[in-house]
Amino acid sequence: LWENLILVCSGCNRNKGTRFALDANASPMLIDPTNDDPWNHLYYESRTGIVTAKFLTSGQPDTRGDYTVKLSNLPLNIQAVTDARLRTTRNLERCVQRFLESVESTVDRDPFERELVSCVEDNNDHGLGAWFVLRDGRDESRFAQIRQRFPSTWATIEARLTGDTGAER
Repeated sequence: LWENLILVCSGCNRNKGTRFALDANASPMLIDPTNDDPWNHLYYESRTGIVTAKFLTSGQPDTRGDYTVKLSNLPLNIQAVTDARLRTTRNLERCVQRFLESVESTVDRDPFERELVSCVEDNNDHGLGAWFVLRDGRDESRFAQIRQRFPSTWATIEARLTGDTGAER
């Protein structure tokens, strides 16, 4: 029975039941967020709040991502969860927009940078702060603007999300 233990929410666990598929190398197919970065296997659609399997360059879905989404599809993408992701996305977008508007009218951007860093940390629900800063979401409009126009601010946010405090200013 121990080999069927993996950290998942109760809804996903009910759906998973006793199924615990292994791949050809005897590695778990289900993403274990305590050992795996889920964003290596999953993709977040920021306009719908839905999480899907990441597609590989071959055009095929990531095997573990696909297995995890199909196995836990109802709990993973139920409306309450997607709505919560969308709220977090809007919060992050507002933080970024406030920063961009504020730094246009000031020379000292430090207080606005501290507020932005804190806001991203506070809104890392569902791993979305990391998605928008460290993963595919970094190329979405407002986030890309900060990354391109304010590289030191971006580096500070990255450092806080990765725990690399030596990179902070």
